[in-house]
Amino acid sequence: MFKFFYCFLALFLFIGLTNAQHVARKGKDYALFFANDDYSDNPAFGDLKNPRRDAGAIAKELEENFGFEIEMHENIDLDSMFSVLDYWKKRVFNAGDQLFIFLSGHGTLRSRTDKGYFVPKANEDDFSHYLDLTDLRN
Repeated sequence: MFKFFYCFLALFLFIGLTNAQHVARKGKDYALFFANDDYSDNPAFGDLKNPRRDAGAIAKELEENFGFEIEMHENIDLDSMFSVLDYWKKRVFNAGDQLFIFLSGHGTLRSRTDKGYFVPKANEDDFSHYLDLTDLRN
């Protein structure tokens, strides 16, 4: 199985903007973070040094400079991730609201299906315990 460090990182690029230049728009901005660096229970993946720190730095930037409402989850397992995602899926949003989802940690590719997976905290090296990124997109 091909393994690689996967940091699914999607960033809004606000090049050259300051708070004074930020254009007001209707809607609320939310950011949902999943940052895992503790993989001690999973023999297939080693611990990481940066995911929680990097997620925290990006969350701070979004909150302080762009007014995002932040929700952070660290070293979370798949069932807990689905509970969080189910909660957000059921929320009622207003027109113009945005949700930014950030995943930081290990990932892997299943060569048989050519699908990418985020690896949450799991004590098994099994794709059924990983988050299929196409499921997240859907």
